[in-house]
Amino acid sequence: GRISAFKKFLSEMLQDLSDPPPTAQALLALLTDAVRLTALKVQIAFTCESMQPIYDLILSFQKQTGGPADPLGALNDIKSAQAEVTRGKFPPGVQKLLSACPAPQAAAQSKVLQQAATVMSSKVDNLHAKTIKGRGKTQAAVNCFNPELLQTKEMMSYSELCKHIPNVPQSEWVRYIALPAPSPLPDSTAARVAWWHAKKDDFPVLSSIAVFFVRRPRSACHVERTFSLMGHIQTKDRLHMGNDTLRHLAMMYVNKPTTDDPDGESD
Repeated sequence: GRISAFKKFLSEMLQDLSDPPPTAQALLALLTDAVRLTALKVQIAFTCESMQPIYDLILSFQKQTGGPADPLGALNDIKSAQAEVTRGKFPPGVQKLLSACPAPQAAAQSKVLQQAATVMSSKVDNLHAKTIKGRGKTQAAVNCFNPELLQTKEMMSYSELCKHIPNVPQSEWVRYIALPAPSPLPDSTAARVAWWHAKKDDFPVLSSIAVFFVRRPRSACHVERTFSLMGHIQTKDRLHMGNDTLRHLAMMYVNKPTTDDPDGESD
């Protein structure tokens, strides 16, 4: 109804103009052509339902906002959705419009949409690969703060490091990577932190940055395990347990001494 009303308004407006603009004439021709109008509706619905999430995700990376909390997960979801389209399974709104089209027109539109999905899938694959590669490079840069990598091929130059970790003092970094590897090599987080604390006077800024990265867990598994543990502590029979009690019990369990006793009891 709204399209018919707009078509009537546009037609009357063009009749009143001595020199109607070509774009308005082309728009009226489009609105009059039922086949082209239906194709336009299908493409708009496809863009809104299937392509917009891809555009939004790519735009978030281009704006350097960090993207979603789990960019690889978001990319995998989009890849799965695009794979469905390339196999001819369209979102509900698009499928409804295609079902209302004559069979030849629906087949032609489906082919166009599948081709578009294939192109976008390729772009998403490239973004997925860049994200994985970027994560690997960033982790490699973080690893350079481990002193056992001194004088190895894994150590990065200052220019390489700054691509992934900014605001590192150049003079301190150059002096740091020139140091010989410590002996014995640090083999734990505590040993690496102790090494950096011993070098605090020589590297006042770099040591603070290094301790931050050295102490940072490489994954959220430990945190997730802790939350899972709290679910075992605060059972349905202990729902009135206070937050302080729950926190103390969880800390006692997480930080308990490890023993060889399978029952977890110390001698």
